[in-house]
Amino acid sequence: ERGYLFYNKVQDIKIMQKKRIKIVFLSFTKNTGIAFQKNGKFISALNDDDNLKEFFINSHNSLINFANKNENYELLIKPKWKGSEKEIIGNWYKFNNEKIKKNIVISSDLNFYEIIQDANVIFAFGASSILESGILNIPIVIPFFDEVKKYQEYFNLKEYRNSYIVWEDPKNLEFIK
Repeated sequence: ERGYLFYNKVQDIKIMQKKRIKIVFLSFTKNTGIAFQKNGKFISALNDDDNLKEFFINSHNSLINFANKNENYELLIKPKWKGSEKEIIGNWYKFNNEKIKKNIVISSDLNFYEIIQDANVIFAFGASSILESGILNIPIVIPFFDEVKKYQEYFNLKEYRNSYIVWEDPKNLEFIK
């Protein structure tokens, strides 16, 4: 049995059923992997025109929305930096009128090693934690949409498509049901 899933495209994936299905999202920052200079201009999290702002908002909001509508799923979002919870929650309320339900936890205080132990699926982007999670034979989903496609010369996910699930449509999470 291998530690990674081998799929060419995101397909219907039946996640091993437990009482409550646990999704872990190892969050990222808006400048993950793009702190570089292009045409003499520095690309950073401080410039919303040239960072992963939409990707950040859509990946978080899509997962929160999915868990809000599917209470048999538990969603644990572990932001990379302390204090990022406010931005994630603020973005949710900016675009949605629903409260975040109790099956969703957003906290940078979550212990990485504890939350991945019994996860059914892990979402992550641009982090070494992807490799660490894969060792545990847990399906890994890497989001790939919005600005990530714009900067795909820096995020060449072709090499990962044989090892991980690449999530290309923020409106479609049916593949984890």
